[in-house]
Amino acid sequence: MLFAQQFKERQIEWARLAGKGQFLEEKRGWVLKNGFEAENLFDPRWMRLIDPRKRHRWFRALNSSQAFAVNLFGPVASDAKLAASAFSRLFPKRGPLENAEVKVCLEYTPDDGPLWLGEENNGQPTQVDVAFLVRLSGKLTGVTLVEVKLSEPFGMCRGFKHQQKSGVAPSPCNDARSVLADPQANCWMVSNKSRRYWQVLKSAKPPLTFDGLPPGAACPFSRGLYQLMRNTALAKALVNRSAADWCDFAVCSHPSNDSGGEKELAKFRSIFGESAVLSVDPRIVVSAIVECDKRLSSWAEYMRKRYGLRDIPNPLQ
Repeated sequence: MLFAQQFKERQIEWARLAGKGQFLEEKRGWVLKNGFEAENLFDPRWMRLIDPRKRHRWFRALNSSQAFAVNLFGPVASDAKLAASAFSRLFPKRGPLENAEVKVCLEYTPDDGPLWLGEENNGQPTQVDVAFLVRLSGKLTGVTLVEVKLSEPFGMCRGFKHQQKSGVAPSPCNDARSVLADPQANCWMVSNKSRRYWQVLKSAKPPLTFDGLPPGAACPFSRGLYQLMRNTALAKALVNRSAADWCDFAVCSHPSNDSGGEKELAKFRSIFGESAVLSVDPRIVVSAIVECDKRLSSWAEYMRKRYGLRDIPNPLQ
């Protein structure tokens, strides 16, 4: 978590140099005062891109991952034509797109997503930071979901936390194969929250198995892979239950993030396969968007300077 602390300090300095020091709290110097949330964005009008009900409590923190996502994808969320051009550069596997309409939604949850995943009556439904919705002749043909991480780790399972606090021993979470075989009996999120993640993943093609885990291994989703699993379940459900022919899932993590990067993705791919989750470098996102629209050069400079995204590895490869 060394990067998280360094980044927080860097953001305080950035705010002061950018003339935003007067908007910061005294006690928490990396947090903007109430009412000044828009100062966290390159374009204050981008506040409208997120439903206020989906805005995170700490959106006004300078190290907010949600604000980072809005700043990074705000240009394409505001311009469908630009979104189509940038999509082909960022996700060449699905491009180039001809005569396609691409809409970018922030904090995306499909209308029926909570029903598909068993989240309709209890708790926060799975919502993905960014979604590229691709339509041909008005029909939804595909979706690319993007989870954005700035300096924080991936989220862990609430059920596992509950087991820890309750002192349940032995915890069912410690036996992955038993959980997979009978989620109703061995997964707290199923028995207490009626989640359908296991059902979706076991019925997907190919179905989830734990064949690659050693005997007696704990549930791999109890900690940092839980958020990745939920997003993957949503991607599978989108293909199985909606009009989409395909749905890809990608992670866009700050290249210096030492708690939410390639190590976690490698573990996840060892379970679901190499193509289960794509990696999108935010430096490439900035380059791709500004290459499509040179008028965004001031935005690109803002992103590179504020977030330290200057070094570009193999741009637009």
